Parts: sequence; C-alpha cells; structure tokens
Amino acid sequence: MANPFETVVEKLLEIGFYDFLLFLLALPILFAILKKTKLLGERPEINGLVAFVMAFLVFSFPFITGVSLTFSLTNMAMQLMMFVFILFFAMVLASFFYPDLLGMLKEKFTSRSTISVMLAVGVTLLVISGFLPTVIGGLTGPKAPIGPTISQDIMNFVAAIIIFIVVLIIAAATTMHS
Repeated sequence: MANPFETVVEKLLEIGFYDFLLFLLALPILFAILKKTKLLGERPEINGLVAFVMAFLVFSFPFITGVSLTFSLTNMAMQLMMFVFILFFAMVLASFFYPDLLGMLKEKFTSRSTISVMLAVGVTLLVISGFLPTVIGGLTGPKAPIGPTISQDIMNFVAAIIIFIVVLIIAAATTMHS
C-alpha cells in the first residue's frame, strides 16, 4: 500500500502541477536577471512582461516538444540540495579551524578564478544530473504523444544561444565588479 504522500505526489504529477511549478520558478529568476543586468532598461513593466513570456515558454516547452523537464529538474534540484548541505556542513566544520571564516572567504572569493570554479561546479552539476542531455537534445524522460518534434539541429542551436547568453551575463557581471 502506498503512503499518503506518495499518492499526493502521484496525483500532482498526473494533473501537471510540477510543470506549472517550472513556470513559477522561471518567472522570478528571469525577472531578477533582467532587473539586475538592465538588459531591457530599468522599467519593471517591460522586464516583468518579458520575464512572463519567457517563463511561459519554459512552461509550454514540455507540451510543445513532448519532453518532460520535471524529472530532469527534480534530479538536478536534489543533487544541488545535497551539494548545498555538504557545503553547509563543510563551512560549519571549517569555522572550528578559522575563527574569522567569513572574512577569509571574502578575501578568497573576489578573484575571477572563483567564478571559474563556480561555473565549473554548475556545469558539472548539469552533466551529472542528466539535465544537460535534456537541454541539448538527448531528450530523456517520458514522451508526450502531442506536439510537434524538434530536430536535433534546432535543439543544439537553441542550447548554444542560451549558453552564449549565460556567458555574456557572467562576463558583464565580472566586468562590473572589477
């Protein structure tokens, strides 16, 4: 017999609640990126509208392509949480040996090499979690019977554009702080 929590999760999965959570997750993240980078100016209405449209595109992706992002993102989120827990416990342990841990971290985390390390950790997390093949075109996860299919070339092109935009945002952020 399944426990009540398993039944609730299965019912929420059946009605597509987790796909809607992708929309709710993407909207504030995209709005914050647009607001921070001032890519479209400083008007919150424009940033909000563009973030809403982009988040809606993220929401509609599984239905258009037939690829569910829910399973890949759930796996990546769990691995990210485990990484955060390990980092938290490592900081607690390090605080025993370094009385001024935050001061030492402020000195160490101001160089560009730290950004490179964090970017490498992020890419590694994408590869290990299995989410990267979903984005690039490996298209793992259950297929929905509806919607047109997208060719491998288009998926690779879209992934290249997204990676290019992320690299530009990171480069702009590092030049602003230098």
